[in-house]
Amino acid sequence: MTKNFLAGLAALALMGACMETESSSPTPSRNADADFKAAAAILDERGFADVAIMSILQGKIFEVQGVSDGLLAELQAQYGEPNQMVYSEFEPDTGRQIPSSNLAAYARSASPCLKNGRPWRDCQLNYQPVDGCFLEAEPLRFCKTEARKLDGNGLLPGGTPSQCWNYEKGPGVMLPYQAETKSEIDLAKVKVVKAAAPAPAATPASEAKPKPRQTRVNTMGRPSCKHGYANGPVFDPFG
Repeated sequence: MTKNFLAGLAALALMGACMETESSSPTPSRNADADFKAAAAILDERGFADVAIMSILQGKIFEVQGVSDGLLAELQAQYGEPNQMVYSEFEPDTGRQIPSSNLAAYARSASPCLKNGRPWRDCQLNYQPVDGCFLEAEPLRFCKTEARKLDGNGLLPGGTPSQCWNYEKGPGVMLPYQAETKSEIDLAKVKVVKAAAPAPAATPASEAKPKPRQTRVNTMGRPSCKHGYANGPVFDPFG
């Protein structure tokens, strides 16, 4: 009687352990789905606009294995579908890469400049948002110029995405970089023109106050961008 009773208790304990293991180890798709939904809820609680939430999460869904087929439609039904064609892999101000996993943890400290879904207007432009390299000199001026052209939906006039804030979608095998080649050809056609004589100063040099120069520090230690154009997510600026 005692043996049967103990055997029954052991069987119940084993069954309970199996049930606990099954409940605490959901399928990969449930894990991935839960991560995306938790990230969306955290961003929403932090006051991120719907378009900003989807701009951060939507592209990542295609990078993560194990998400359910209906996750994108479910998130779009709740937060809408972003219209802009801007692709952000890195935060422009901090240079931090937006991860494909542990998105909920990232959402707690995502840069506030992404809040309105207009990083080209609201973020300080320190790092190339697609490639992650450090912007300075001509590449920085180019990206700032492109940012001023973008409308509220992240498009250039006529619906074309910016070359700095987006990249040419195409096959995985990349031919010689066309945008860079084009700029080299245009450069060869430039004529050298003598600079005009400088205009007289409005005030004596002794009274003129120099403008304070903003110091920009490459906190991530990234290589500097060679140009403002983006190669896309296949490009590793750190390799």
